[in-house]
Amino acid sequence: MKKMIILLINVMFIIVLCGCFGKRDIDQLSISIAIGIDKSDQGFEITAQIVNPNVLGRRPMSQSPVVIVHEEGKTVFEAIRKLSGMTPGRLFFSHFQALLFGEEIAREGIDPYLQFFKADPETQHVFDVFIVKGDTAKNALSVITTLTLIPALSIVQKVQLNQDIYGSVYDSTINKIYNDIRVTGIEPAVSSLEVIGDVKKGSKTDNTTVTDPDALIETAEVAVFKTDKLVGFLTKDESRGYNFIVDNIRSTTLTPTLEDGTKITFEVFKSKTKIKLKLENNIPKFTIENDIKGTIIENMIGKTKDSKAFHDEIAKAISKEVEKLILASISKALKEYNADIFGFGLIIHRKELDYWKQIEKDYDKVLKEIVVDVKVKTIINRIRL
Repeated sequence: MKKMIILLINVMFIIVLCGCFGKRDIDQLSISIAIGIDKSDQGFEITAQIVNPNVLGRRPMSQSPVVIVHEEGKTVFEAIRKLSGMTPGRLFFSHFQALLFGEEIAREGIDPYLQFFKADPETQHVFDVFIVKGDTAKNALSVITTLTLIPALSIVQKVQLNQDIYGSVYDSTINKIYNDIRVTGIEPAVSSLEVIGDVKKGSKTDNTTVTDPDALIETAEVAVFKTDKLVGFLTKDESRGYNFIVDNIRSTTLTPTLEDGTKITFEVFKSKTKIKLKLENNIPKFTIENDIKGTIIENMIGKTKDSKAFHDEIAKAISKEVEKLILASISKALKEYNADIFGFGLIIHRKELDYWKQIEKDYDKVLKEIVVDVKVKTIINRIRL
């Protein structure tokens, strides 16, 4: 939240500021806050979400807070330059926050498009990359949001909040993805978004005047890549399993069922994962040890129990729940997609270098033979009933 407030202040400061900025007048800049890339007949289409300075100033709020412009091109640079015919000023990327790929073009490969954003001086800062599940980036950037003025910032906020309290998406920055594409032994994992509702209606300012908007952008799951090509998606539960494995759970909620059918709500506030490697009969065996701490929030039995036996039963059920999430994530990524998004290959390279040199070229085959054992320890710190 603090990051978003600072960003909005900076954007408003640039717009209000008089004089010149980097030898370019302020009124000669069109501040782009997000870019979308989609497949098109000519190759691909670039969509830019541009901040409307009239809304950030003191003028009427009946206008849209952002403007969407889009253009086709053979290269990213060409498409962006062609957008100059649609904007009053040169596109300015120093406050750029999100790069979105439509699902179709992501399945063909995203690396060619990442090159421009890694090299351009105005985009050489950390920003997030997202895949729009089952839709286009243009549609996702067209939806006007209600609770946050700038739609692209709303997307970033939603993903950050999900990471903080639920854990079904991943902090997929440009640098992390760019490096994972190039490193042997790990594949990229990218957060995804879904467009919910009627995009045509949701792109109008009326979408902000109703209690039940016509369209929303929702955080989805972890998108699985093979090098730079999208191969599929984990479910929300599998995505949380993934985050448990890579030690990226800040907080989440578990709802195990006890032997008598009672539902329990357990809030995880600390999770720590260690991964150990052992070679057995020339096959990698990984032991994932996960320690979690948390609080019992709800007991749906309707009455409070406070015995050690009851606590032990809950802890056992929670451990089984986390184990289930982890194993489901591994099964989907390794067995179905044959994609090592967990970095098991990096662990082999680091701890068993000679063995890695033997299998590196055939690592895809070894992936399906990897054995994984999961051990989860649950500590109940408090009962809030």
